[in-house]
Amino acid sequence: MRPHRRLAGCAAFAVGGVLLLPGSAVARHEAPPGKPAPSSPGTVATGTFRGGAWKLTATDSADGSYCVTMTVPARHEDSSTGCGSIFGAGGHRISYLAHTGAPLPNYIVGPVVATARVVQITLSNGEILGTATIAPPARLSKKIAFFRAELPCAVYPTRLVALDRAGRTVAQLDIRLRPPGKPSC
Repeated sequence: MRPHRRLAGCAAFAVGGVLLLPGSAVARHEAPPGKPAPSSPGTVATGTFRGGAWKLTATDSADGSYCVTMTVPARHEDSSTGCGSIFGAGGHRISYLAHTGAPLPNYIVGPVVATARVVQITLSNGEILGTATIAPPARLSKKIAFFRAELPCAVYPTRLVALDRAGRTVAQLDIRLRPPGKPSC
């Protein structure tokens, strides 16, 4: 991996045991011996946050291993990547990649067990954002769905709760890592 470059005012978050900074090198996920190989990258979603375009891509495998990459073209194809597993030992059935601070946009994205239909994101100010899950593209595992949301300024995520169609909790993750200083916009 290339060294991370420092960006003033950005916050780092851990995902699947990987420390992430916007502008970090793309991590490559390789299957351990005896594990299914990851899929080829698929575009999960595209859109705009605060007028800036973004693209969420992923690779995954049926055992719950994944890599998600968020690319923001306005930042000169700047991208952040996180890899891990949402199943197995220590898996919470949900994970995330988040960015708060400069440069914008602030966001949270990630994989979640496919039975989830909504992800509730609790923010540091107590507000709860709800976002519908995104079905996986055809080339990705049907066991993993995805979510994405734009985050308001000056807050960070503290908890993720995924609900199924009946409103039952199917995944939950308390986010204990706090960004250094106060998130800014």
